[in-house]
Amino acid sequence: MKKVLATTALAFSLLGLTGCGVSAPDFNKCMMDGTQAPTWVCDGGAETEGGLFAVGSAEKSALGISFQRTEATASARDALARQIGVKVKNMFKQFQATTGVGDAQTADKATQNVSKQVASQTLAGSKVVKTWRSPTGTMYVLVGMPDPKQFKQ
Repeated sequence: MKKVLATTALAFSLLGLTGCGVSAPDFNKCMMDGTQAPTWVCDGGAETEGGLFAVGSAEKSALGISFQRTEATASARDALARQIGVKVKNMFKQFQATTGVGDAQTADKATQNVSKQVASQTLAGSKVVKTWRSPTGTMYVLVGMPDPKQFKQ
């Protein structure tokens, strides 16, 4: 009986909270630095139609807005080139050894995993399509190639 009363009380409490304006968070919103950002910032330009697009960003610096825009654009072009094609090299090394005898024996182990990704593309016609600055000054740019036929491999 006590379990039924506790469950009923909990259910009414939850119903009461929903009536008081408490709602579940909206995970469809794009949030950057505590404010709502354009959707293209979070989805990397994926929802922009009619070409290839990528997002780059750069934090505010003492070098000024022109350098910040250049840095963000370079980051976006790098992401754009990796969409078109990327060459990946990977190396995995593992080393194991023991030293000593009997109870004085110790084991050593080292593992290394190195990956290198290189993209080499000519992005003729790529340009900054949109720009947005967050409240903290981080600049986001959307770089695109509206006509994907403009790139050379």
